[in-house]
Amino acid sequence: MKVIDTKEGRILGVNFVDLLVLTVLLFLAFSFGKTLLGSELVFDGDEVYKAVKAYSRLDSKGFIVEAGIEGRYIGDPTRKLRSMRGVVVAARGGTLYIKNTYGEVYTVGGSMSYLEDVAAERIELLPMAESTLSMYSARSYFRSMPEMLDALEELRRASGAGRLVLTGEMLLALQNASLPELKRELEECYYCTSLEVYRAGEGVYLVAMKNVELSELSALRGYAGDASVRELRIYLGYGDELSREEVEEAERAAVELGFLRRGGETGYASIRRLL
Repeated sequence: MKVIDTKEGRILGVNFVDLLVLTVLLFLAFSFGKTLLGSELVFDGDEVYKAVKAYSRLDSKGFIVEAGIEGRYIGDPTRKLRSMRGVVVAARGGTLYIKNTYGEVYTVGGSMSYLEDVAAERIELLPMAESTLSMYSARSYFRSMPEMLDALEELRRASGAGRLVLTGEMLLALQNASLPELKRELEECYYCTSLEVYRAGEGVYLVAMKNVELSELSALRGYAGDASVRELRIYLGYGDELSREEVEEAERAAVELGFLRRGGETGYASIRRLL
């Protein structure tokens, strides 16, 4: 068989026209797949509103999201293009609020912005998980800080999750703590959207959390006292999408450990389904 048959109009035995149509279809499929699966979280500076919308959807489902920014500091006379990275802690209008590893929060707007700290040329959202399984905790009381942290860590392992993220309120009765110390050790977290500590009474502290990774609470191991939780939302983070069987297996683990009353009382979200 000829590789190219000009008389018959064929390449490797395939008609030229059919081959052209097949090539176009493959190109469109590749482009669609790349856009859908690989670039849905990458935006140029003129698409900052789309980035805000995408982040808001992820944030509502317990995703902690980092952002990679390429942009220019507003007011910098050199207009040098710089790269920066941090956790997104808020998004409103056409502005992203990014926290760096030093705890500093700066604002990012579009390429033509002048009110924010940075005018972005490129924005990439980088979720710390591909999917989340969420539930309200059926356990509301823990006799000690280690018991609470160990129980949550056991839930993470038993459910096969790579990360565990918390949203809600904890009331801590701690005899050997002070408010400034707790604020310094807990509020300076990186993998968290927000975490605030308040005094609720003598030796009693309220910790209000939104999307806080479990590891950021490790400092509580050094304190003696018990913990009560209220409307604690647990998000289990996974590195890929889960099958129905995997969701059911994670639910069984949560029921056995007392964090879930019964299977089916969870919410599942994946990046592909959200965006």
